[in-house]
Amino acid sequence: MRNRDPRRSMARPLGRRGQKKKAYLYGSVTMGRELYLESYLEQQTARALDTDPRVRAFHPQPFCISLDDSAVYATQGSAFASLPPVPLRYSSRGRDSHLLYTPDFLVELKRSSSLLVEVKEEEELAHLGKEMEQKDQAAKAAGYRLLVVTEKHVGQLGLESNLATLRDATQALRTQGVTLELRQLEEAVARSDGAFTWQQLARDFPAHILQMGIAGGVLGCELRRGMVGRETPLWPAYGDLSH
Repeated sequence: MRNRDPRRSMARPLGRRGQKKKAYLYGSVTMGRELYLESYLEQQTARALDTDPRVRAFHPQPFCISLDDSAVYATQGSAFASLPPVPLRYSSRGRDSHLLYTPDFLVELKRSSSLLVEVKEEEELAHLGKEMEQKDQAAKAAGYRLLVVTEKHVGQLGLESNLATLRDATQALRTQGVTLELRQLEEAVARSDGAFTWQQLARDFPAHILQMGIAGGVLGCELRRGMVGRETPLWPAYGDLSH
């Protein structure tokens, strides 16, 4: 049996013939399939969502919200069929850009309600004050919190490599569970309130256990400061996964 094309579940499918925008493919551990994304920043955001244990699922281009009345539509096509004709003066901007908002991601959290994620370049965001306010209000009216992600959050040098490594560690945690070595790492770290370097802990624990420790909230690490290496500072995280 052929796998269903994941683009069919998207409100605004990407990567089809005739479309000018490039589609970025990303293999998600959390979703268990490839996702079609619209930009490198969306790809980076997906990597971050994939390694966040608070995230149960995330869906690109999930639905459309009318900026007029916050009505939610499964696809752009169904929205256009329901909305009244757009006045001619708006035609140069395009009907969907004026009336409809398609979030970049719907994120389902394990312990709370879902939220919407909008991914934007900082430079672009600086010129979208009123539009972003409309999107935020429409999202709230539809029952969602809106989170805006920019390159300041996921665009740092080295972060892509770190997230790719943690993606594999996250997958190992989800398939293997907490191993004896990981419990031993947790006990060793809990006995100290100070900081370590990767090299110091690597004397007693293999790299994949340290990676699982970061992914599982045993070790804290600033992932946006560059690629994790021998001199990278680590500290007891006590389950705090804010890093």
